[in-house]
Amino acid sequence: MRLKSLQISGFKSFADKTTINFEDGITGIVGPNGSGKSNIIEAVRWVMGEQSAKSLRGGKMPDVIFAGSQSRQPLNRAAVTITFDNSDHFLKTEFNEVSVTRKLFRNGDSQYLINQTDCRLKDVLDLFIDTGLGRDSFSVISQGRVEAIFNSKPEDRRVIIEEVAGVLSYKQDKQKAELELNKTNDYLARVNDLIVELQSQLEPLEEQSSLAQDYLDQKKQFDKLDKTRLVTLIENLQDENQQVAEKLTNATQLVTRYRTQTETFSGAVDQLKAKRQTLEAQKDQLQSNLLEATKKFENLAGQQNVTSEKNKYQQQQLAKLAETIKENSQKLSDYQTQKLALNQEIATDKKAVERTQAKLAELSEEEIQKKQTEIQTNIDHLQTSYIEKMQQLAQIHNDQTNLKKSYEQDSQQQLHVNADLQKLKNQLNELTTGQQQQQQHVTGLKRVVKTAEDQLKETLNSYQKLSEQQKQSQDSWLDALRVYQQAKTRLETLTSTDVELRGYYQGVQNVLKNRTNFQGLVGVVSELIDVPEKYTKAIEMVLGGQLQQLVTGNDQDARQIIQYLTKKRAGRVTLLPLSRIRGKQVSDHVKQEVQHLTGVEGIAADLVHTSDDLKLVKQFLLGNILIATDLKQATEISKQLSTRLKIVTLDGEIINPSGSMTGGVNRRQSDGLLTQKQTRQNLADQVKKMKTQLDGRESLVQDLKQRMQAVEAKGTELRQQFNDASDHFKDAKSKLEITKNQITELNRRIAAVDYEAQQNGDLQSDFTSRSTELDAQEQQLNVELEKISTDTDKNKQKLTQLHLTQNESQQALAQFREQLTNARVALTQAQTKFNALEENIKKTQLLVKQAEQQQTDLQTDQESQGNESKSKQAELTGIQGLIDQLKEQLKTQKKDLVELEKALANKEQELQRVQELGSVASDDLQEIKIKQTRLNEQIDHALNDLNEKYHLSLELAKKQTVELSSEDLQRELKLTKKGLAEIGEVNVGAIDEFQRVSERYQFLTSQKDDLTTSQKQLLETINEIDTEAALRFKTTFDKISASFSKVFVKMFGGGKAKLELTDPEHLLTTGMEIKAQPPGKKFQRLSLLSGGERALTAITLLFSILEVNPVPFCILDEVEAAFDDANVTRFADYLRNFRHQTQFVVITHRKGTMVECDVLYGVTMQESGVSKMASVSLEDVSRKETNP
Repeated sequence: MRLKSLQISGFKSFADKTTINFEDGITGIVGPNGSGKSNIIEAVRWVMGEQSAKSLRGGKMPDVIFAGSQSRQPLNRAAVTITFDNSDHFLKTEFNEVSVTRKLFRNGDSQYLINQTDCRLKDVLDLFIDTGLGRDSFSVISQGRVEAIFNSKPEDRRVIIEEVAGVLSYKQDKQKAELELNKTNDYLARVNDLIVELQSQLEPLEEQSSLAQDYLDQKKQFDKLDKTRLVTLIENLQDENQQVAEKLTNATQLVTRYRTQTETFSGAVDQLKAKRQTLEAQKDQLQSNLLEATKKFENLAGQQNVTSEKNKYQQQQLAKLAETIKENSQKLSDYQTQKLALNQEIATDKKAVERTQAKLAELSEEEIQKKQTEIQTNIDHLQTSYIEKMQQLAQIHNDQTNLKKSYEQDSQQQLHVNADLQKLKNQLNELTTGQQQQQQHVTGLKRVVKTAEDQLKETLNSYQKLSEQQKQSQDSWLDALRVYQQAKTRLETLTSTDVELRGYYQGVQNVLKNRTNFQGLVGVVSELIDVPEKYTKAIEMVLGGQLQQLVTGNDQDARQIIQYLTKKRAGRVTLLPLSRIRGKQVSDHVKQEVQHLTGVEGIAADLVHTSDDLKLVKQFLLGNILIATDLKQATEISKQLSTRLKIVTLDGEIINPSGSMTGGVNRRQSDGLLTQKQTRQNLADQVKKMKTQLDGRESLVQDLKQRMQAVEAKGTELRQQFNDASDHFKDAKSKLEITKNQITELNRRIAAVDYEAQQNGDLQSDFTSRSTELDAQEQQLNVELEKISTDTDKNKQKLTQLHLTQNESQQALAQFREQLTNARVALTQAQTKFNALEENIKKTQLLVKQAEQQQTDLQTDQESQGNESKSKQAELTGIQGLIDQLKEQLKTQKKDLVELEKALANKEQELQRVQELGSVASDDLQEIKIKQTRLNEQIDHALNDLNEKYHLSLELAKKQTVELSSEDLQRELKLTKKGLAEIGEVNVGAIDEFQRVSERYQFLTSQKDDLTTSQKQLLETINEIDTEAALRFKTTFDKISASFSKVFVKMFGGGKAKLELTDPEHLLTTGMEIKAQPPGKKFQRLSLLSGGERALTAITLLFSILEVNPVPFCILDEVEAAFDDANVTRFADYLRNFRHQTQFVVITHRKGTMVECDVLYGVTMQESGVSKMASVSLEDVSRKETNP
């Protein structure tokens, strides 16, 4: 395989589309500094998957896109395509030619292509993995890479061997296996946690299930006995009703007989009276008068009796009318009171509507949007100005850079001149002042060396202490991390859907798992109420299964859920439609009474919290429940209360209104729904607090790492100072010997050098003046940029604040609109009530008026009857006197009438007796009818009970009865009812829940076994990978180490070198130390060599790797810049030796390297900021020179 071509477009300084074709052998790229040579090698690294913008000399990845110049606009895209000749199928693909393309757009979008087909970054990396061409391989050595090799830690250098050994793919496989193992461990931990949780549920659920089943069995028996009781009751009532019907028939016949006898006796009496009249008619006129007077007397007396009875009736009617008037007057008074209250309520609602409408009118978005537009316009203007200033600043920087380059060249020359002059003068002074002054100079250098050595030791001690502190902090952080991860895993387990629904009935779980299907579902009661921890147990105990009731918006939503559960046979639920339920309230006088009782915590509904739209649910469930401190206080409160409230203590004991008490603790009672909710909240708070502490410890670890890096850098600097001081000391001693032979030449050279220094000084003065001018301009631009940046930030803050204000206004607007709607609804309801009340007042006033009119009529009639009665009484008195007078006159005639009167009296007496018997018979008949009505009502009531409780008719119920006597039936009913009461409240859903939890427990146990097996297999796989990777690493390391030792001798012309493992016992983590002994020096680490020696040693390592594992191509970026001419020659010779097996691309300034290149590419910047390419084949040039 070989590198065929590189196409660059919009990448850094290559604004135009540029194609570089690479030939076999050595391709050189040359050009002045800043022309963009290194951008070529960075383009190669970038297209091969480099992800670090910093390693590409940028701050962020979009920095690689051409940023524009004075004459060109910035581009929006960078694209690089590299093409390989893969005819030998070095790359693992079937294509003979492979092209890799990477594109990046300024908006951050990117694209990778292999042979013009879209792919992933991973596909590009996998293409080059274990080929020796990866990002961290020695196939591409950019600026600073050589220095990074000898400055890096031994552990970081091992990646060089891993790339050659092909270990990276094994490391990736290991990472995947470890990731899978971590997932398996996490899953196993979660499964274990779930198993533990399920184990804690199983026994309580089993107990609840058994209790519930016992309850259902006894309830079934009770229902059968109760059906028998109702059927027996109905049959007995029907039998009794039949007997009563027979009695009714007999009583009716008896009343009829007495009525017939009364009519018979009345006729006999009338006959006797007629006979008496006949006798009296036969008498004289006196007797006739007496008879007439007697008849008139009897007639008047009868009328007087009728008038008296009528008067009594009218008195009763007047009393009833007075009571009616009184009641209706009281109703009118109540209606008037309600009318006043409704008037006040209507006025209040109208004011609320007016206030809400006023607030709505205040919330205008137009002003906010206008301000936002103004601020955004200011920001745009500021940003445009900022870009212009930045362009001016960039131009100044370019001018400064060019001036600095010229200044540095002249300064460098001046330094050389001054150094030469000072050196000559010093040498002259040294020679003239004698040996003593020379010895003092040497002594001073010794002190400098000693000081540098002491500082170096002190720095190394500081580094050691910081290393120990960092290790302790790291261990502490790891411990905290482990605890945090455990708590976080526990929280994730508890907040998972399956665990969160634990403890809910099957029907509730099925609804909550599919809650997206029910738009009208508000939620479950346990999640909708917020209970302080103090009252959690009390609320759990008193509500029990009601915590699992579901709240819906209306009846239709509730019916939808019930239809779903019925269709899916997914359990039962209790629903609370907000449109139907009514809150329970405790009257004000009861609240006042409760406030003065000892041990009262308050009304439960007042102690828990819900959102405003769910207060009705809270009142419905808890509005008539009182919370007390303990059972003793609760008992006293129950005795003292005049009303019947349910009382619950903080420990969960309950006193029912009927007087029954519930309490105690189950042997293995699991946490209730509210307790589980509180546990999740507490654990979440704990995890949040632990995360804060963990971040603090991590910051401390990072701070120590930074301090260690600073100390390490300082140590490197001091080590360099120590080496420089030592070199200076040796140079001083050498110069002392050679100076004596140069004294004659010094005087002549001093004069010439002094003149040259004067000329350079004038040039530097001009440079200084121009530099000062540019600095002033730069400073002014920086001040303007700072001001623009400050103004932009202020405007952005204002814009952000306006956004927040707009959001708050919109939220307030929505809230006020809702309030307005509610206020209007309340006003409409109040007006409706007011209209109904007005109608009731009118009706009641009409009733009062009618009753008063009737009362007036009766009173007038009574007055008239009273006058008439007085008149009749006076007339009776007169007639009575006449009769007495006539009787005196007719005494002789009475004897004849005595027998007649006796007979008449007997008949009347007999008539009275029959009438009394008839009256008694009528009363008996009425009682029988009432009894019959009562029996029919009892039968209907029993039939209704049978239908409502069991949905059965009497005929069907008779088929489901048991054969028991009345006494046995009552005894069995009493025993069964007592058994149900002893069982108490049960969770019927626990039967299905126990079955579900048992099945899940078995499933999770099976899952645990599978995960354990998978865990073992993954560990074995990781061990196999480690073994193979270690073997490959060791084999490759030994080969490269041997080659390095041989190549080092050739590159340095002697000496020796070797590669050492820092921890040979642990091949997977060991570092690699490079030790070298250049000719004439002792064995030492790479960091102790001079800069040129280190660079040459690193290049030696490259050639060693190429000998062991040749790569198709290698790109080098000025790696020989620090070499002297002799080493450059050796470097070029080695390139020439490897050119047949490896294709080289060299960016260089050195002539010795250029000479060996087959093709030279020149990079120029004819247009400012834009790189251009020019190429020449040296073979063609050589042929032209040979054959002119």
